[in-house]
Amino acid sequence: MNNINQTAYVVGAGETDPSGFCRASALQGFLQDAATVHSQILDFAREDIVKQYGAVWILTRCLVRLRRPILSGEEISVVTWHRGSRGAGFYRDFDLAVGGQPVGEAVHFWVVADSMSGRVLRPDVLGMAGAAPPDRVKDILLSKLPPAADPVLTDEHSVCYADLDINNHMNNVRYTDLVCNALARRGVTRMAFEELRINFLGQSVLGETLRMYCADLPNGHIAIVGEAAPGDRRFEADALLIR
Repeated sequence: MNNINQTAYVVGAGETDPSGFCRASALQGFLQDAATVHSQILDFAREDIVKQYGAVWILTRCLVRLRRPILSGEEISVVTWHRGSRGAGFYRDFDLAVGGQPVGEAVHFWVVADSMSGRVLRPDVLGMAGAAPPDRVKDILLSKLPPAADPVLTDEHSVCYADLDINNHMNNVRYTDLVCNALARRGVTRMAFEELRINFLGQSVLGETLRMYCADLPNGHIAIVGEAAPGDRRFEADALLIR
């Protein structure tokens, strides 16, 4: 069984932003695809668990760290593996390289939910095998993000057809675009992330309007939260830009 998988992606014109960098959402799309490819190899793709367990994968938390921006035209090697179950779900790790040189890493935390009710299921319902060797596993754990004081309304977005995925709600990659749109509204012109964390708190569906609020944090990070209504947060993010 192939416990570790490698997939390569080229940053094309459609993945390039005005600075000539790979858009953060495009990189998230590469990670999502690499995870999908590996889950298919392990026989735990979406169609497999829907058929066998009546369940679907849901990404709840993600972290990306970059040493430098990834540039237009570069080929990114995405190496990925899963750690096995932990708590309510599964961690998946990623290493990123360009030309054989490390450029970053990422971590996802996934849960399994009933495809009809959305209720989170115990991870052992899958009996999932294929975890990477312990010496390969990252020690990064993804927790709740600290609350941001006095966030300011920065942007709004109405969920549209282009946002939806096969589960008929906003795809996790599109939340990264919302983060970048909110930062751009604040005057950020060079969208190069040293670190980006997003916690997904609820599903967003067609026709809903999300309002993005931003707040500066004392360590140079920027907090971004998205709400469908006051107190009804759909995501929280923490961004640190490369200076």
